[in-house]
Amino acid sequence: MDKRTFVRRSFAAIAESYDLLNTLLSFGIDMWWRHEAIKALGFSGQGLVLDACAGTMRLGKGILRRYPGARVVTLDFSLVMLGRGAERAQGAAIAPIGGDAELLPFRAETFGRAIVGFGIRNLSDPRKGIEELARVLKKGGRVVILEFGRPTLPVFKNLYKWYLSRFIPWAGGVVSGQKEVYRYLHESIMAFPEPAELMAMMQKAGFSQIHCQKLTGGIANLYIGEKTSH
Repeated sequence: MDKRTFVRRSFAAIAESYDLLNTLLSFGIDMWWRHEAIKALGFSGQGLVLDACAGTMRLGKGILRRYPGARVVTLDFSLVMLGRGAERAQGAAIAPIGGDAELLPFRAETFGRAIVGFGIRNLSDPRKGIEELARVLKKGGRVVILEFGRPTLPVFKNLYKWYLSRFIPWAGGVVSGQKEVYRYLHESIMAFPEPAELMAMMQKAGFSQIHCQKLTGGIANLYIGEKTSH
């Protein structure tokens, strides 16, 4: 089974318990990570925002809470996940769209801001996804990528590796019945590019003023860049 098919089936299987497990397994810190990502968008609150790999649309809903005048488009290739999010977002000014982040169904320079929460890692080709984000952003627009990282402090690093490789697959399997999906979480985080490599991809795609902000000792990272070229 290729990665694209595996990811689609996996997220459909855990859609019901996805948000609950994210919060439980991160001890609620995931809410702060999303808050920091939304804050990093740093715009006037007026304009069109793309939430790619949106899942259950928690980032999209958070954007509207912080920037009530924004118009948010949430995109994901898992219609099950989007449907789950839509059930909880009734009345919110969000436009959910089924689509592939590696081939975004939008014209060039459509959005003023774009954000991805824990989704770049799940793409078959993260480089292509970053290039697509650059294509659909207006010149001067900003992208914010929130993604898991790997802590480097010796003791903390070892504790985190144990928690990620042993405890999370067990706990995730107990709650969701999908232990393999939470094994994949560990494997995909370990295989994800180092921050310098991801920032190099962003630069090559046309972003500048790129920087990485470590959150919670590097468990999560915020990558922020401005589009300056096509």
